[in-house]
Amino acid sequence: MDKRNREFDLLFQKYYSELCIFAYRYVTSKDVAEDIVQELFCHFLESGTVFRHEDGESSLRSYLYTCTRSRAIDYLRHAGNRHARLEDHAHNIELESYVENMLINRTEEYDYRVLLSEINTAISALPVKTKRVFLMSRAEEMSNKEIAISLGVSIKAIEKHMTKAISHIRAHLQKNLSIG
Repeated sequence: MDKRNREFDLLFQKYYSELCIFAYRYVTSKDVAEDIVQELFCHFLESGTVFRHEDGESSLRSYLYTCTRSRAIDYLRHAGNRHARLEDHAHNIELESYVENMLINRTEEYDYRVLLSEINTAISALPVKTKRVFLMSRAEEMSNKEIAISLGVSIKAIEKHMTKAISHIRAHLQKNLSIG
């Protein structure tokens, strides 16, 4: 096995599982998530993509996550009921993307427990209705439509609460973790 293939195998072993977990958050299917990541690595291998160590670990990791996210979103666009699934995931994707990028780019500076604590603090400070909608979406994994039916409000009202929650959480993280 030549040096390029050995490096590729090490890269695959190091990132495959975490990229599958990341893709799963978007597509909510283990098999589809694995297919997305496998196809990504196959593309890199077939295209002769070279990852240089001097590019830096966080740059490489960020690039792999970005490619995985793009492929997962492409999958959702082409899947049945694409509008409903994309709409349900839109708010989650925005916040997860923000937090993920922050973790990728600042891994050495931020402890996951501190980040989780700050997120929980931000959620606790939300207005009651907004907090309830956000937790139904995130903790109970309900779609916007399910939340709207449960609370007897419109889907637009749910979307407004989610936008408000995400904006508040982002502002809280920027302020308290000194991130731009």
